[in-house]
Amino acid sequence: MTYTHFLMVAGVIVTSVGAELVIANPVDHAPLSWTLTILGGPALFLAGRALFEKPVFGHVYWSRLIGAAVLAVSIPAMRGLPAFMIGVAADLGILGTLIAPWAIRIARAHRRATPSDQHPSGVRSLK
Repeated sequence: MTYTHFLMVAGVIVTSVGAELVIANPVDHAPLSWTLTILGGPALFLAGRALFEKPVFGHVYWSRLIGAAVLAVSIPAMRGLPAFMIGVAADLGILGTLIAPWAIRIARAHRRATPSDQHPSGVRSLK
């Protein structure tokens, strides 16, 4: 479990370096090393956080692992784009991992709140 802290701290450090690259060179076309830094930092943090959750909380938010994988897989597609666009993609990836569990929880609560004799549109069925 101690290595998960290392992964999260390394992810935060790499993410801060990536943010500095985006701030200093927003419209410059990013070489592969920049792309790896801008997208790899958040992916590293998300992977570390997902691995940390299992022993501590007893479950894993799969959205974090999926988000880390999506960020890592998108690295080749983002190569050569302006740095700010890669930064926006990283931000959207992180945002997606935050919104997914919340949206799933709301959908499940809504499904439980809908009576079985009522149509999802709100019109009662004629039984």
